[in-house]
Amino acid sequence: MLYTYRVHLPVLVKILKNFTNSVLCTCLIAIFLLSAPSLGYLSTVHADTAGPPLVAGSQMAPNAHVNTAGPMPELTWTVGQPYPVVNGKSVPPPIALSNSSLPPPTTGGHWWVGSVYKGKPKGAAWLWTVVTTPSANPLSSEFYYVLLSAWDTAGSYDQVGFSGDSGVWGLTYSYTTGTCAATYIYSANAMTMTPGQKWGFYLTTVSGPGTWAEAYAISSTGTYSLVWALHMPTGAGNPGLIVKNFYCGDYDYTDYQETYGTTSSSQPNPYGASYGVFFDFTTNAWGTGAMGFPPWTATAWKAFNTGNNPSFVTAKISGQEVTVYN
Repeated sequence: MLYTYRVHLPVLVKILKNFTNSVLCTCLIAIFLLSAPSLGYLSTVHADTAGPPLVAGSQMAPNAHVNTAGPMPELTWTVGQPYPVVNGKSVPPPIALSNSSLPPPTTGGHWWVGSVYKGKPKGAAWLWTVVTTPSANPLSSEFYYVLLSAWDTAGSYDQVGFSGDSGVWGLTYSYTTGTCAATYIYSANAMTMTPGQKWGFYLTTVSGPGTWAEAYAISSTGTYSLVWALHMPTGAGNPGLIVKNFYCGDYDYTDYQETYGTTSSSQPNPYGASYGVFFDFTTNAWGTGAMGFPPWTATAWKAFNTGNNPSFVTAKISGQEVTVYN
């Protein structure tokens, strides 16, 4: 038997409206659920920031980690306090280096070798370097940093690069709070890095306030893919990176290796030194341009060391290129 129903026009409009809203809600829920796995990478500290600025000609890797907590948690260390401990081992931060000629007052052979900017003071929106992680992982007894570093206009010492962290290459970031880097906020392993991979590391303030630290994997054809980025809420404006020889009594714009190790077998060796490897910062430049399209200026460098480093560890300068030999 066929039944016929009559529906008044206002009622029909209400039914259709409810149906449309229901479909829309379903679609929104589905989109949220599909994107939910990526939300697991967000740090509770930085989850409210916008997306990172991309360098001109680059692309975002499908599995890029933005504002990630990483394998190692974000740590905090204040000058004069014990180092944080992770998995039973102390994890010191990459520390700003005094521009005096005296070795730092630390034990265990803590030393720096690298390069420092020697040109006229500038303000920059971008800093850029390219480094390749060695083809083999570091020894489990070693701990050291390989970094691009600079101060910003908010008084934060900003760093990005990697560590030789107890058997793995770990992506490293650090920024500071307080007067002249009183407190460091950092991770020595925000992402485990592939041995033998060429990386582009950037610091930028174009999406300020604050500084973005970024890591790009560089393919054999020269394609840049953003694989990791983190917003460091320093408060710096744009251009907010300080391109100088020193700032706040410390070296400012630098490439360097910072090793928590020993200079001789008679000294304590709590972290292990780096031997038989070299780190080549093949590209170094700073830029002042707008989002993603800075006109790059090659960096003028001079070499430095803290004097308590092993004599065979040296930094060589060739134009904008810096190589640290161990």
